[in-house]
Amino acid sequence: MIKLTVTADNYTDSLNLCAEHGFSCVLETDNLSILLDTGQGMALKNNLAVLGFKNKFDIAVITHGHYDHTGGLTEALRNGSALADRLYVHENIFAGHMKKNPNGTFSFIGVDADENNLGNLYSLTKVKGKTEIAENIFLCGEIPRYTDFSADENLYIQTPAGCVKDPFDDEIFLVIIDDESLVVVTGCSHCGIMNIIEHTERLFPSSPIRSLIGGFHLFRADEAQAAQVADYLKQKKISNLLTGHCTGIDSFYTIKNIIGDSVRMTKAGLQCLV
Repeated sequence: MIKLTVTADNYTDSLNLCAEHGFSCVLETDNLSILLDTGQGMALKNNLAVLGFKNKFDIAVITHGHYDHTGGLTEALRNGSALADRLYVHENIFAGHMKKNPNGTFSFIGVDADENNLGNLYSLTKVKGKTEIAENIFLCGEIPRYTDFSADENLYIQTPAGCVKDPFDDEIFLVIIDDESLVVVTGCSHCGIMNIIEHTERLFPSSPIRSLIGGFHLFRADEAQAAQVADYLKQKKISNLLTGHCTGIDSFYTIKNIIGDSVRMTKAGLQCLV
């Protein structure tokens, strides 16, 4: 089994831990410790100390280039320290991610950390497609759209021609093969959690998904959209569904009410085997 510790999330009910709009978790196998995403930064710094994580992780993975998943990199840079020995990101992570404001202007919401400085602190590797980063541990990107999914009408990317809708081509997710089944961990699922599952099943056709962890980006979805995702997930019979952050409270309970006890909320301080 894999040990999961949620180190940053929108919610917490644990003493001395901080919550923020962001996501980070630690996955521990028999041989490796993996930090996936880093939240906005301040919660991670506090929560790692409270939870007893004192040493660098073996591997850090950033699932996409938004501030609420990459801020911990910036915070660590300010201190001149690295969170892990090795850092993996998609090759497009440093693109100009933007958010459209109600008045029509755009604000930068991307990686607020210099690529060269990160390269000085970490063994930095840019990945694309399906990449094995350790034995039976994979990063997967270039997620096809098997079904339509509109993550957020306000999310854009800066191009030489101006801001255009973000294609989320820097989004990756983690897959661990463990005991002939899969643990799948995503950041925000901007490409759609159903598309991520469909892609996983094509990349790993002989192994069922045992655990699915991360945000599903449904916090702006209506109940019908959330129910559609829930019905799909129910058919997959995944034993462990842990979701929070950008899934949103309303969508979380829609999913839980349809699927049942296999659905749990991620929150800072949650520790369990997956």
